[in-house]
Amino acid sequence: HGSLRQPLLNLYHLLSMTYVILLCQCIYFYTKSAQKWQSWGKWRDRFNTEGLKGLKDHSHRPHYNPNKLDDRIRAQIIRLKGKMPPCLPAGRTAVGIV
Repeated sequence: HGSLRQPLLNLYHLLSMTYVILLCQCIYFYTKSAQKWQSWGKWRDRFNTEGLKGLKDHSHRPHYNPNKLDDRIRAQIIRLKGKMPPCLPAGRTAVGIV
């Protein structure tokens, strides 16, 4: 039994490693295929709604920025910044500012 056990363990190890490699390849293929199908669906939908114009590259820039400042607030900040004295290192004073 001892002489048969080692080759069987080697075969088991080889089959286990082969299984893991095949499983990883299947997962990789599946994810890449899914990405390709998603892209294909996006292009198909664009063509169906926009025709040939929909097949041109679209900008990835967002159309809306929820964090953008209101124009009135932005103008007020700029106005107030113009009234502020310049920032100086500690211990330094500007002429006319005490």
